[in-house]
Amino acid sequence: MLKADVGLPIVPLAPEQTRHAALEGDIDFTPDEWLNVNRRIMKTVNTILPYGYVIEGPGPREYELHSHLGVALVAEIYIRPIRRSCSLANPKLQEKIRDMASDTTHLPFRHTYLHGRVWFFFRVINPEMARQPLSDDELEELTGTSGPVTLEDIEY
Repeated sequence: MLKADVGLPIVPLAPEQTRHAALEGDIDFTPDEWLNVNRRIMKTVNTILPYGYVIEGPGPREYELHSHLGVALVAEIYIRPIRRSCSLANPKLQEKIRDMASDTTHLPFRHTYLHGRVWFFFRVINPEMARQPLSDDELEELTGTSGPVTLEDIEY
């Protein structure tokens, strides 16, 4: 039996306008601001992954990788010191990170490899910047469309 059959209204879900499940911290934003944060997460991931950063030890317990958009991809090391480096040039790891960025319901994930374990999640490092919408040029690059952008144009 559907909810509509018992007289309850069906509330459409808008996951692209909610807090990302892999986002650390407790910050209050409006639904539109969450949409901006989620877009910035995708833009950050698309900007930093091509560089193929390598996480090596000994070093800090966590690394914040960001592209000055107010959000960061965080790599937190759970087995220290790292005996083998963790490279973001790894295609399988890049795919996992992109999947996490594009799906607002995706939880943080652990990347396990020989002699290492690294957790990946997102963090808002500048709330004022993160809540701002991206410029039209950045949205065009993110969605692959020109002109006005609707929620349907963005692949989450």
